[in-house]
Amino acid sequence: MAFNAADPTHISHRKSRQRREAKELQRAVREVLKTHEGRLMCWSLLSSARVFANVFDPDPMLMAFRTAQQEFGRKVQAQLLDANEEAYDLMTREARARGKQEAALEAALWGEEDDDDRSSRPDDYDAD
Repeated sequence: MAFNAADPTHISHRKSRQRREAKELQRAVREVLKTHEGRLMCWSLLSSARVFANVFDPDPMLMAFRTAQQEFGRKVQAQLLDANEEAYDLMTREARARGKQEAALEAALWGEEDDDDRSSRPDDYDAD
């Protein structure tokens, strides 16, 4: 049977199903955030979506694309925060620690000093 937007029963059923699906998704996100690997994957998604980056580009099409990526990332970020704010904070601290480790490793390999303290920022800035 097709959905009838004028039928209150159909509307009620649809809303009930949407609430149930939202709760199920939130439970799934909580489970993902419980593991280090899950938080690593979520941070990778946020970084790839340029949530923490400037999307400006002189090419308007590229800027529009990056803006859409960022908007998607912000929706993911909101879901993560809604599911478990403490796990999100932990994920951020872990990303910062990885950034510091990578900066120290790079400095050791190349013999460079870290003058601008970039190691304290998450490693999510693309040089595109």
